[in-house]
Amino acid sequence: MFYTDEDGAEGKAMGRYNPDTETVDFVVNNFNIQHYAVAYNPIFFDDVLEEDDEDLFKATLFLAARGITTGNGDVRYYEPEVGMNRAMVLTMIMRAYGFEDADLYGDLSGYYFGDVDGFGWANDILAFARKLGITNGTNSDRDEFSPGRIVEELQLQLLIERSIANIEGVLYAEPNYSATPEVDRGHAALVMYDYLTK
Repeated sequence: MFYTDEDGAEGKAMGRYNPDTETVDFVVNNFNIQHYAVAYNPIFFDDVLEEDDEDLFKATLFLAARGITTGNGDVRYYEPEVGMNRAMVLTMIMRAYGFEDADLYGDLSGYYFGDVDGFGWANDILAFARKLGITNGTNSDRDEFSPGRIVEELQLQLLIERSIANIEGVLYAEPNYSATPEVDRGHAALVMYDYLTK
């Protein structure tokens, strides 16, 4: 889904085709929209092939077409075996909800984490996620995020469920935390795809 607002600015809205109604369902974050358009924007990665892993191919195609993932920065490669860090996960979640535009964030004073050097590309989006209550940080002072730490399975699901709870208002039960396996980018894509297509 793409739109233009009353000032002519363009943006994306998360949408999905509903085969039962033969319509596209989407969430509106901006009420100054003048026009909506439906487009299919297939983006393929050279290292994720349908014949190698059909589920991963379908998931990365879905996420990339919507701008939720951009691969490894080289657009042509996704690197599914590389560990998925906390900054990447929250960036994907926030993009899935259409929160790429910093104008939506409002005042972020007091929400920035102190340990995001080297992750400047994610600084505002992480602060906004903190403002929304999706993350509280990783230390006792709640001023560090550990953006480069590889996310574990339970952390991935917890961040997604907190996002759903705080953005959509759906209740969830906070699990008791225990260490779980680390997640690579391929697995994270499959989990995100599963949540977004339910």
